[in-house]
Order: sequence, then C-alpha cells, then structure tokens
Amino acid sequence: VLREGRAVERSGIDIRSLTGSIESDSVRIKIPDFSLQTVFSILKLQAFVPWSAIDSVNPIDFMSVDMSGSIGKKDVMLIAGEMPKNIQRYYPDTSLQVRLGANGNIADIKLEKLEVSLPRAFHLDLTGSVQSVINEQLRTGNFHCDIHTYDMDFVAGILPSSMQNRVRIPDNMRLTGRLDINKGLYSTDMIFRESRGKIHLSGNYNLFRDSYEAYLKVDSLEPVHFMPDDSIMCLNAFVRAKGRGTDIYRASTWAELEGKVSDICYGNSSVSDISLSGNLKNNHLLAEIISAYPLIKGRISIDGDVKKKEVNGMLIVDVDTLDLY
Repeated sequence: VLREGRAVERSGIDIRSLTGSIESDSVRIKIPDFSLQTVFSILKLQAFVPWSAIDSVNPIDFMSVDMSGSIGKKDVMLIAGEMPKNIQRYYPDTSLQVRLGANGNIADIKLEKLEVSLPRAFHLDLTGSVQSVINEQLRTGNFHCDIHTYDMDFVAGILPSSMQNRVRIPDNMRLTGRLDINKGLYSTDMIFRESRGKIHLSGNYNLFRDSYEAYLKVDSLEPVHFMPDDSIMCLNAFVRAKGRGTDIYRASTWAELEGKVSDICYGNSSVSDISLSGNLKNNHLLAEIISAYPLIKGRISIDGDVKKKEVNGMLIVDVDTLDLY
C-alpha cells in the first residue's frame, strides 16, 4: 500500500501526492486504486492483470484497465519539452482530459474507449479491437476514430514566424474513419470535412507483399480557409495510385498513378480538365500531364530510365494554346 509519496520529476513536474495500493502474487497483479496528483493535474488508474492474460503461448484469463486524468496546461508544456513561445501563449488555458478503458488478453484485446479532449479545441474518440496481437501473420482487428476540432488557431504557433500570419486553422473540422487489419493487409477509409469541403482517403497496404493501393478525392475544398491571403477559392480533384515496392531503383518495383484536377477556382478565374498519369515498371518511367482547358491546352511528357547509377530520359512539351490574358 502506497499511503503518500512526493517527487519532483527532472522535467519540473511537481508530484504532490502519490497514493494507492498494488497487490501481486503468482496469479495476478491488481491495482484497485491508484492516484497521482501534481499542482495542476490528476491521474487515476484501476487495473486487474492475470499473468495468464499475457502468456504468449496460452492466454486464458482476461485483464482490464481503466484510466482517467486531467492534465493541466503547465504540465502539458513540461511533458512536451521545448515548445515555441507562441504555442505556450495561445494554448488554451484548460486541462487536457483523458479516459482509457481496455480489456481482454494478448489473443484478443478490446479498446472500449480512448477519449482525449481539450475543451474549446478538440475532441478525439477511438475504439477498436485486435486479435492475435503478437502474430503478424494471424493478426486481425479494426479501429474507428472520430476527431472534431473547434478553435485550433494556437497550432499555427509551430510554424515559422514568417508564415504564422498567412496560415490559419479553420474552426469545426471533422475527421472520421476506420482502420482494418486482416492477416497482413491494413486497410483504411477516412473522410475529412471542413465547411462545404470534403477529402476522402481510402487505401490498403499488404505488409508481406509490400504492395499498396490508394485513392484520394477532394470535393469542394476551399483552401482559402487555410491560407486567407491566397486566392485559391475551391478545389476539386482526385488521385489514384497502386504499386509494389518503395525502392524506385529496383527492377521489381512498379507503380501506376492517375489523377485529374476537375476544377480550381483562383480569384475570379478557374482552371479545369487537367489530368495526369504515370507508370514505373522495370526501371522505366512514363509520365504525362494533359490540359484540355481551352486557355491552356497542351501536354507535358516524360519518358526515361530510373536506375541507381544514372537517370536519363526525355522531356517533351507540346503546347497548343497558351492564353494568360
């Protein structure tokens, strides 16, 4: 039983109270009540972990962990270490709230909840489960996340001072999505929303084949909300890619890419119908950008070999129409 404890951590965190009880024997470890308090924060933990729950050969029993906490601004700054002064200045003067609940064993772990919120700034919810945790070939699972932001302007403080007045973080953004795991295949499907705009990202990666597929669609996004001094008012586009391998110099690596900008609104003007495609196979690269927009009509092509010792090829620019007035 820990009746009372105090300490000052190297980073400067002043632990004013450390209390609780820990029971352990050959069967399990039990923490019925554990509390840590600083001048600005409090963390509480309850846990029950049978040793058999983390037996990698034959997990039988189930463990449970429940944690909650409130971490004050000053402790967040101490934990994070060196932070830009603007972040310290504009970071909300409220406590970071954390809640975690999980149960299961090493064969099947369920994340009942992970909630992280900073009032007036953001709220995150994450749930999911994983089976066969330590076996990559048999591992399966799924996670769902929901992130909602409010006033995140203080994040701009991490940018160089020359950019801080040019970039802003819009209010009320939302990111929802999932991650699925199926015996080496990791798949995701996520949607980001800001005002009328939406970005949809889906794809998968095969850990054992080192292969991937990805699809990104931008629908009615308004970049001017992020860069108010810029003039890009709206963007509609998509990109699709697939391939195998990430070392572009290996002959076994291949990739295919296609995309299209269907509309860019810039000031009082707009540009549309710009498509791109690319193919890399056996160290040979083919890429092309085609504009069917009436005022900028043409084609840019690349045809070349990509090898570790040398890169050579041709760049062809064929312009039918170029009217900038």
